[in-house]
Amino acid sequence: MGDKGVTYIAKFNKLMAGCQQYGLTDRVEFIDYVNERQLVVFYQQAAALVYPSLIEGFGIPPLEAMACGVPVIVSDIPIFREIYGDVPIYVNLGSPDSWALAFKQLANEPYVAKKIALGQKKSQEYSKERMCRELFHAITALWPNHDNA
Repeated sequence: MGDKGVTYIAKFNKLMAGCQQYGLTDRVEFIDYVNERQLVVFYQQAAALVYPSLIEGFGIPPLEAMACGVPVIVSDIPIFREIYGDVPIYVNLGSPDSWALAFKQLANEPYVAKKIALGQKKSQEYSKERMCRELFHAITALWPNHDNA
């Protein structure tokens, strides 16, 4: 299992203990794996995707949620500002007031409708075709004289 497995188990046990401490065990379900179809259903049934992260490379789950018409709450970190612009609701992870405001904003239906529309538009900017095209351009920029033969 290695160090990553031990770390995962320790974090899982800490989450379970927190759920027990706060009486949430009947309201929280830990799911190990879902297929793509199940994931879409989870997104579509969600009131919001909450994605707190200190460090992120890209952040695929917020994009997936946006594509499913779900409002997104994410950490106010530079990469999310760069990728998602004004689409998500941003929170400062160490600020309870920031979290309270974010959840309060979810009750504002016109605001949420605007965020959902922006999110669906943003999600359309990312496609397999775009990824392939940009990867091709990046490779040819690094290797411009390669023969296609």
